[in-house]
Amino acid sequence: MANNTRTFSNALITSNTPSTTNFTLQEIADMMDLSKERVRQIEAKALNKFKRRLSALGYNQANLLNH
Repeated sequence: MANNTRTFSNALITSNTPSTTNFTLQEIADMMDLSKERVRQIEAKALNKFKRRLSALGYNQANLLNH
C-alpha cells in the first residue's frame, strides 16, 4: 500500500498537472491499477492522518474555518 500511495503522490508532484486538477476515485484507480474501493480506503486513511496531525498542532475545525 505505501508503495502505491508513494508512487501516485510522486506521479502527481512530478507531472505537469496543475494542482487544481480533481480526479475521481475511478480515475485514480485506473492510473494506479487499484480498485475504486482501495483508493477510497487510502483516501480515508490519509485524511484521518492529516486530521490527527492538525489536532496535535492545536488546530480544530472551528479555528481552521475562521482563518
